[in-house]
Amino acid sequence: MKYPIKPSDINTKRHFFDAFGKMEAETTANYLVRLAQKNGDWRNFTKAEIDEFSKHDFWFNGLDQGQHPSIKTNEDGSFSFTHKFVAKCFLASPAIEEIA
Repeated sequence: MKYPIKPSDINTKRHFFDAFGKMEAETTANYLVRLAQKNGDWRNFTKAEIDEFSKHDFWFNGLDQGQHPSIKTNEDGSFSFTHKFVAKCFLASPAIEEIA
C-alpha cells in the first residue's frame, strides 16, 4: 500500500491507547506495525509470517472483522493494512516530537 505515513513514523515502544477501543486489539496493532517496520513498508503479509514474527498463533482480536475492518483479508489469503489502521496507529503513537 502506498501511504505517506511510513511504519517507521509510528512509535511502537508505547501502547496505542484508545486507538481501537480495547487493549487486546491495540496490542495486536502494535505487533502488526512492528512487522511492517521489519519489512520496511506496508506490504501484504500472511498468517504464517505474523505467526513466525510474534512467535505464537496470532489472533487479530477483531481488527480483521466488521463492516470496516482495520486489517483486510485478501482473496489470496494474505492480509493488508487499511488507511484507517495506519492513521489510527499514527495518531495514537507518532514517532515525532510535538512542537511546543
